[in-house]
Amino acid sequence: KESIGVTHAEIGAYLLGIWGIPNPIVEAVANHHQPSNVSQTEFGVLGAVHVANYLSYIKDKKDEKAVELIDSAYLQNLNTLEKVFQWTQKIRETPQITS
Repeated sequence: KESIGVTHAEIGAYLLGIWGIPNPIVEAVANHHQPSNVSQTEFGVLGAVHVANYLSYIKDKKDEKAVELIDSAYLQNLNTLEKVFQWTQKIRETPQITS
């Protein structure tokens, strides 16, 4: 964002829109850092992309950055926060595979 004025989420959503990808997927990509920008009542594509982004930082042992990224209020409103904590623990317990 600092160098070109837009984020990877905005660029990705723009391209997906041009390519005719369904709106729920475009919306998920565009808002995966701030899912609370979208009013939702159930865990769906946006929630999955948001959580996957968070869990990727946990997997890479970047817990401090992960905590900055997670939208706990959004996940709590969807009754999913406890599941995310469980998934986080599973990732921490899973041995890293090295190539």
